Amino acid sequence: PVSTGVVDLETFQSILKGTYTIGDSGGEKLDPTSIAMVCITHIPTNAGIINPVNEIGIMIDEFNSIEGGDKLNDTKLPHILYLVDACQSVGQISVSVQEMKCHALAATGRKYLRGPRGTGFLYIQHHIANTLEPSHVDHAAAPVVKVMEQSAWKHGLEEESEFGLCHTYQPGAARFEFYEANVATRLGLGAAIDVSLALGMDTIEEKCALLGGLLRQRLR
Repeated sequence: PVSTGVVDLETFQSILKGTYTIGDSGGEKLDPTSIAMVCITHIPTNAGIINPVNEIGIMIDEFNSIEGGDKLNDTKLPHILYLVDACQSVGQISVSVQEMKCHALAATGRKYLRGPRGTGFLYIQHHIANTLEPSHVDHAAAPVVKVMEQSAWKHGLEEESEFGLCHTYQPGAARFEFYEANVATRLGLGAAIDVSLALGMDTIEEKCALLGGLLRQRLR
C-alpha cells in the first residue's frame, strides 16, 4: 500500500502488544517494554495529514496501565512517556491534552496562533515535571533557598548545596524557564491566545478548512 505518512494504528497496536516484527531481523519481535518515549507530530509542516494523536494516547495509556497498574514505576514516570509536537495544530484546530492523554505537548506561538516569533509553550503533567531535571538551569529555574556555612559546602546541584548555596528546582514546568526572557513577546503570545479563544477554535478550524479547500481547488 502507498504510505500516506499517517501513523498506522494497527501497526502501532502490534508494537505495544509485542507482536511487531523488526524489519529483516529474522522474526525478532520488538519488545514494547524497551520503549521509553513515543514522540509524534500532530500535523507535519510539509504535509496535509493529521495524525491520530488521541487514539495513540489511549493505546499508550492502556499499555501503561497494564504494565504498571495504576501506579508509576520506580522513577515516578509512566512506563512509556508520550510527547506531542503540536506546533502546526495549536491555533489551527482544537487541541485537548486531556483527550490526547499526552504527558507533554510543545507548541510555537508564531504559526497558527499568529503570535510573536520566538515564543512558544510547553505543557507537562505537573507530577511528571516534578521528576524531571532540566539540562540547563539558572537562578529562576533552581532558586537559592539557603546559604550554607562554608564548612558544609558541597559541589554539584545534586548535592544539598553548591559552593555554599542550597538550591531547589521550581515545582512543575517552571523549572524549564529562564530568568532572561522577552516580556513584550510573552505578552504578545498571551494576547494572541486570547484572540483565538475569543474567535473560538471551532470557527477557526472551519475557516482554515474552507480556505485550504479553496486553495487546492484553484491550484488544480
